[in-house]
Amino acid sequence: MKVGLELYLRYGPDVVASVRGASRVQVFLDLKLHDIPATVAGAARAVARLKPAYLTVHAAGGPR
Repeated sequence: MKVGLELYLRYGPDVVASVRGASRVQVFLDLKLHDIPATVAGAARAVARLKPAYLTVHAAGGPR
């Protein structure tokens, strides 16, 4: 199941658990993280605790 940026911003990180539900479906956290590498790394670490199966990260912010 996909959780996009608008849904995540409206309901916060708890929406991931709600979407995952009792069936434990895999969650695609489609936040399209794109910024300088240090900021993207920090944001990825912040959402890692949600244990998404997939996370969208745009890699054009720099080689790191």
